[in-house]
Amino acid sequence: MNYLLFRTAGTLFACDFDDIIRIVPTAGISVAPAPSFPDYMTGTAAIDGEVIPIIDSALRFGMDTDSKRAYSCYILSNTDRDSQTVGDKVYKKCALLVDEVCGSANTDALLPSPAVNADSYARYVTGSFLYEGEVCYVITPRSVI
Repeated sequence: MNYLLFRTAGTLFACDFDDIIRIVPTAGISVAPAPSFPDYMTGTAAIDGEVIPIIDSALRFGMDTDSKRAYSCYILSNTDRDSQTVGDKVYKKCALLVDEVCGSANTDALLPSPAVNADSYARYVTGSFLYEGEVCYVITPRSVI
């Protein structure tokens, strides 16, 4: 499988290219706070003429949330392959706020998800692999929502 690699709070993650619509730079995108959103959802933004929920990956994964972090882009994801229902709404797209996109990798040799406690970001991980000697955690948009 082909994966998009990205980094959040110093950790390497990957997402299947089939789940990616496009990468959108943060410059020029205004995020509007939304009432009653969970803390990891910073609000919504108008992207491609649609209102898209924005998920801060560092907050969602419970990682270092340095307020001075310079996020570089949103990964606009398609969740239609495995639509997530919240209440009576079906979310088909979300944007994941990440530090940087690092490239791509192709592998079919996924290792199982690490067995850690339920409070870690491992609950969002569907597998892992080694990329240039570094552990890379595979996520899916549905698991992050």
